[in-house]
Amino acid sequence: MRLLTSLFLSLFIFQSKAQEPEAVIPFAIKNGHMYIDLQINQSEPLHFVFDTGAAANLISDKAAASLNIEAAGSRSVQGASGSTTIKSAKVDEMNIQGVTFKNSNFLVMNIDHLSDEDHPLSGIIGAVVLNRFVVEIDYEKSEIKLFDRKGFEAPEGWTKQSFSLRPFGVPVISATITLPSGETLTGPYLVDTGAATTIKFNTPFVNKNKLIQKLGRHYAYTSRALSNKATDEVSKLPSYELFGQTFESFPVRLSQVDKGVSSYEQVDGILGLDLLKRFNTIYDYYQQAMYVKPNSLFDETFRLNHDGMEIEKGQGVFTVKKVHSGSASDMAGIQQGDQIISLDGKSAFSRPEFHLYIQMAKKSVTVKLKREGKELKVELKPKAML
Repeated sequence: MRLLTSLFLSLFIFQSKAQEPEAVIPFAIKNGHMYIDLQINQSEPLHFVFDTGAAANLISDKAAASLNIEAAGSRSVQGASGSTTIKSAKVDEMNIQGVTFKNSNFLVMNIDHLSDEDHPLSGIIGAVVLNRFVVEIDYEKSEIKLFDRKGFEAPEGWTKQSFSLRPFGVPVISATITLPSGETLTGPYLVDTGAATTIKFNTPFVNKNKLIQKLGRHYAYTSRALSNKATDEVSKLPSYELFGQTFESFPVRLSQVDKGVSSYEQVDGILGLDLLKRFNTIYDYYQQAMYVKPNSLFDETFRLNHDGMEIEKGQGVFTVKKVHSGSASDMAGIQQGDQIISLDGKSAFSRPEFHLYIQMAKKSVTVKLKREGKELKVELKPKAML
């Protein structure tokens, strides 16, 4: 009896240890991306985005130069909006919270457009971690946990979702949309925590199903991925079923590109962080399975454009890059090229905080701006673009 008890306790202890994470990585969501810290060749901590859509590692050219990492080749890469040729290099050592990756290949390029002065970015990683560990993302605690995949056991109380890593090396799952007519369309979607959006529907899917016409009101939005600019139409989707849960009336992007992943027919679209963060998620690439559970962010308000301007921040100042016709900014008299000094006397905003402040305002917002050297004040009355 003692022997059996001893064996039982030993087995219990072994299984318990197997479920302990190899590492716990803190992260913060900034500019719609998950930022983590890591070290390369024993460097000071560098800010990287953790991205399930990143099949390859990427380091900024500035970070590579500061670490004396020299490019030794090049590689053609498909981004969301097109392909580009990027330099490549080998890194001797990458360390993430005590976990070491030796002799890793990195793409090297300028990624200034993916970061800003509030949130500097040195690179992007994803698959190198996901292929080695079972990865749990806890959005409530802002933690990424790495588990030994050999000893991992499926958790209780989570919904299992099988996925395929073909053809992009990124998880592809099935989900269902509902159109205003009540028509439902079920198809494959890429799971991409690096996409700062809810859903971006691929061009062939958009055109085949006439989504721009069927979804009604929309406006053009220009963004930039790795190296290509793309103009999508932004509209509102009545309903979307994901992981057994239904989301209603939220903004989506409708791709219009003819190059890159968003032009492919193999998938209907890309699931972004603004949807995915509403589920704590475990990724098991070895078993090609995800485990998901709705979290406290599930009912968080979706980001909507209530100001109608596109802005860029530099040297602490926001510059207006575009004003949408008929929007709140247009009605307030804000023009392209204006510099925004403050909102209601407040100036300490990051770009997402700027838009969110206007979205959440219950009355007009006093915008102080500078135009051709003169300071002006205008009253902006927030109005949803959709």
